[in-house]
Amino acid sequence: MPAERAGYPGVLEEFVREYRERLAGLFAEYGPQSATAQHGRRELLAHPESLIVLERLVAVRSRYTLAVWWNGELPDRWLNDVSAVWGVGNVL
Repeated sequence: MPAERAGYPGVLEEFVREYRERLAGLFAEYGPQSATAQHGRRELLAHPESLIVLERLVAVRSRYTLAVWWNGELPDRWLNDVSAVWGVGNVL
């Protein structure tokens, strides 16, 4: 597991490179400077952790697996919101 953690920044960088356009659109529409954010929705997208959650959604290819890993670490609605805007629907 420590080796995985050490290599994770590279995994995250590759994810951002691969999905740069999609991420830019997502953050433009739902990110911290968006009109949506002013209404308190998609709150996770205002935090850097959102990139990790999005990367994990792509990597595990199962929103249910991610929900098990999530295990209440952050508010469930955050996972639901980011899953929905990424196109995998509600999880919890």
